[in-house]
Order: sequence, then structure tokens, then C-alpha cells
Amino acid sequence: MPLRDFPVEMEKFLKDFRQEMREMRNALQKELRKEYKELKSSITFFSQQFDAMAKRHTKLEKENAALKKENASLLTECQSLKELATSSEQRITDLEQYSRNKNIEIKGIPLLRK
Repeated sequence: MPLRDFPVEMEKFLKDFRQEMREMRNALQKELRKEYKELKSSITFFSQQFDAMAKRHTKLEKENAALKKENASLLTECQSLKELATSSEQRITDLEQYSRNKNIEIKGIPLLRK
């Protein structure tokens, strides 16, 4: 190649090089945009899932607190009913004993059965 053609060849080389760089840049930008959209979509999805789980967690915490309160109330009521049952059993035993306090027990006479 003659030296006088060198500037023309260099200009052509630079032009081709710039064109290739533009094409590579455009392809890279296109790929990056695509990946960005996918990433943004994934983040949005996970954000929505997280928000839904946070709401459900809050709801379950409230339900759990209500159930704990109800359980404590039922335990108190159960204890009161146990005490009432014990008291009633003692009262029945006392009344049965009192109803027998004037009874006479006769031994040695056979019991007649019909």
C-alpha cells in the first residue's frame, strides 16, 4: 500500500471501527434495557409479595393476641367452674351426711326382699 493511500485507508478503518463500536454499544444497551426491565419486574413482584406477607403477618399477630386473650379468659372460667364443682361436691357430701345424722342402724335383722 502506498503511503499516500494511508490517510484514506486510516479514515476508512476508523469509520468502520466507529460503526462496529456503535453497533456493539447499541446491542449492549438493548440487552441492558431488557435485563433492567426483567429485574424491575422481579423487584416489583417481590415487593408485592412482601407487602402481602406483611399484611398477613399483622393479621395473624392480631388473631394470635385475640386467641391468647380468649384462652386466658377460658382458663379463668375453667378454674372457677372447677372450684364450683369441688364446692358443690363437698356441699352434697355434707348434706348427705346431715340427712343421715338421725338415722338408726339396726344390725342382726335380716333384710326382707320382695
